Amino acid sequence: IYKCSLFFSFVFFINLNFSAQEKLKDGHQKFYYSNGQVSSEGTIKNGFPEGYWISYYPNGIIKSEGNRKNGILDSTWIFYSELGNLQSKINYKSGKKNGLTSYYSDSCNVIKEEYLENDIKQNFTTIYYDVKGKKKKEEIPFVDNVKQGKGYEYAKEDSRIISIIIYKKGTLM
Repeated sequence: IYKCSLFFSFVFFINLNFSAQEKLKDGHQKFYYSNGQVSSEGTIKNGFPEGYWISYYPNGIIKSEGNRKNGILDSTWIFYSELGNLQSKINYKSGKKNGLTSYYSDSCNVIKEEYLENDIKQNFTTIYYDVKGKKKKEEIPFVDNVKQGKGYEYAKEDSRIISIIIYKKGTLM
C-alpha cells in the first residue's frame, strides 16, 4: 500500500539498466530492469510514449505515473519515494508545469504548494507545518519566478500572522 509522499525528481521510465522490452497488444509495452522487475509500462505510438505511463523502482514500487501526449508530459503526474510514499503531484501542460504543484512529507501531509505557469512561479507559494489540516506556516508572493510583494508568516498554535514580509525584486525589504 502506497503512503502519501511525493518524489520531486523528474525521473522517467527510460533507464540504462533495461535488460528487456515486451510488446503487448495495442502498442502497450513493458520495459524491464536487469533484475527482471518491470521498469516502466505504457503505450508507444509513432515511436513516442502516449497516454498513461507508470515507471517503477527496481524493487517494484511505483516511482511515477501520469499521462503523456505526443510524447511529452501532460496532466497530473504523481511521484513516489522508494518506499512508496507520495512525494509530489505536479500538473503539466505541453511538457511544462502549469497549475498547482503539491509536495508532501513522509507523514502524508501537504508541506508546500506552489502555482506555476509555463514552468514559472506565479502567485503565492505556501509552506505548511507538517501537521494534518494544512496549517499555513508561510506565504511567499511570486511574480515571474521572483519574490515580489507582501508575504506572511503564521503561528503554529493559532494561525495568527506573526510576520509580514515585503519582497521587492527578490530582495527582502
